[in-house]
Amino acid sequence: MDISRRAFLSTSTGIVSCAALGMGLESCGVGSLFYSSEDIPLTEGAPLLHLDRESILQKVGGAVKKRFSELNDGNVIIIVRTSERQFSAFVARCTHWGAEVGLPEDGVFHCPFHGSQFSAYNGAVVNGPASQPLHQLKTIFDEPKQELKFEQMD
Repeated sequence: MDISRRAFLSTSTGIVSCAALGMGLESCGVGSLFYSSEDIPLTEGAPLLHLDRESILQKVGGAVKKRFSELNDGNVIIIVRTSERQFSAFVARCTHWGAEVGLPEDGVFHCPFHGSQFSAYNGAVVNGPASQPLHQLKTIFDEPKQELKFEQMD
């Protein structure tokens, strides 16, 4: 096969650029964004959790990602148990560029895109570049029934 110098350099540059981009994204932690929250089952009906079925939320500081058909357009929310009788729930999207934030570590949500950090207790920005807090949902805890309900906040 006869290939010109220009075609060889153009093809080689493209291959090297793609490889460098892939390594750069992985080293920045952005490679972890290439997953789908579709693996989190979509719960049909009213947004309601039965705590006896959520072992991770049995203890203060426990957090879980969920999706409900009738809440947040079926997109991911994160629920955190902040005390024995209180819970917080947030839309799992960074307010800077919309990347899905991870579960809290040491009381802080981390955005894998640009490093924004948010409080797992009230969604406030702990570290930018995000300037707006995470969108919070209203939680209603029925202690006798051990049920947790969610509503959009205006």
